[in-house]
Amino acid sequence: MSRRLSRADGSEPCARSGFFEGGYNHVLKDVLHFGGASPALMRRLFPPPRYELPDDAFFEVTGVLQVVPAAITGYYLCRFVQERLRGTTS
Repeated sequence: MSRRLSRADGSEPCARSGFFEGGYNHVLKDVLHFGGASPALMRRLFPPPRYELPDDAFFEVTGVLQVVPAAITGYYLCRFVQERLRGTTS
């Protein structure tokens, strides 16, 4: 039931995209890069040319910010699905 509801309103793709694009492509990459991860590990997790190492602060900050709407969407999606499964909506 939750898959049908979330796909119908587009919230699941928004949450999934935001967590992957913002969380993996930016947050994890930045934490590892600035935390001193080895170049071999960075190339294995973020292979070029698909991924680039952080070199543009604006690009990285706006990428990290994608996690915020994804988290909000995920939170409200979970609440919505829980309410529907309990049979109560507000």
